[in-house]
Amino acid sequence: MPRKKQVLGLAAAGTGVLVGAYYAASPWLTVNKLKQAFEKKDTRQIEKIVDFPELREDFKDVAKAAIMKKAATELEGNPFAAFGIMMANALIDPLIDQVISPAGLQALLSSGEMSVQPSDFLDEKNSWSSKQSTTEEFQPSPDLSVKMNYTDLNEFKIELSNKNVISEPISLFMKREGFADWKVTGIEIPQSVFNSTY
Repeated sequence: MPRKKQVLGLAAAGTGVLVGAYYAASPWLTVNKLKQAFEKKDTRQIEKIVDFPELREDFKDVAKAAIMKKAATELEGNPFAAFGIMMANALIDPLIDQVISPAGLQALLSSGEMSVQPSDFLDEKNSWSSKQSTTEEFQPSPDLSVKMNYTDLNEFKIELSNKNVISEPISLFMKREGFADWKVTGIEIPQSVFNSTY
């Protein structure tokens, strides 16, 4: 009987270690699932991992704040400043809707660049319109540097940098959902992106 209890105790301890390891490794496993989804151009799987509406709103808030900050300096004393800011805000929404999309996120994760080619836009059936799904298409640039780490128990940071594209890194943030599920919900864009764009 003592031996049986010892075996059960060891089994329970082993299970606990495995569960703990899975819990800790779950964000890296989610990133790998996302990479595989991009390889297959599986938009349904991508949308399970990426909260595009929240990501777009997060980006729009940052972009509009950056535009306002830059405009306040450059358009000081200009009687048409308010109109210019209003036009910029109107243009930024559809632009971000295109950039923060499966195709746009694929460009970011493969090169560190926030842009998409027109041929990469999704068609009305929610799939890539001009290319066949092959695993050879999603090939990260050799110049792309990726760092991943926990920021706290329930948040995980993916930092992407490519010195040939932009001097500062762009970061994506994942939030834990439940025990070991994760979803991309936030993005951090350096001010230099907006300085060079607007």
